[in-house]
Amino acid sequence: MANLWDDVKSFIQKTTDKASERFDTETTLWKMHRSIVTLQKEVETQKFELGKKTYDQLKAEPGTDISKKSDVTELVSKIDDLIKQIDEKQKEYDVFKTENEEKRTDTPQEETSAEVEVEVELTPVTPKKTATTKSTKKSEKNEKAE
Repeated sequence: MANLWDDVKSFIQKTTDKASERFDTETTLWKMHRSIVTLQKEVETQKFELGKKTYDQLKAEPGTDISKKSDVTELVSKIDDLIKQIDEKQKEYDVFKTENEEKRTDTPQEETSAEVEVEVELTPVTPKKTATTKSTKKSEKNEKAE
């Protein structure tokens, strides 16, 4: 019996450790993904600002060369920097995900399953009588009369 308890204790410890490790991995992946999404939203915001400034400047001074305006070039370089950051973070994410793929999907059968013999004795169950309704009683009377 002590051996069984030790086996159960060992199994629970291994399972808990593996679950904790997987949770940590998934949390790290989620945080990395979230930072990428945040940067992507920032790019969209900056593009919106760039479009607004471009429109305002073209409306105020039709025919001007917008690419020479400092606020426009500043926004373009900021967007380019954000895109580079996204690419770097995406590469980090992909590398981490690939390196930890085993942790995310590793569930070997010998560690997670245990064979247990169980004897079950089945006993027949007799159904209980249910309450009869008036229509049931009438149909029973009609059957007896025939």
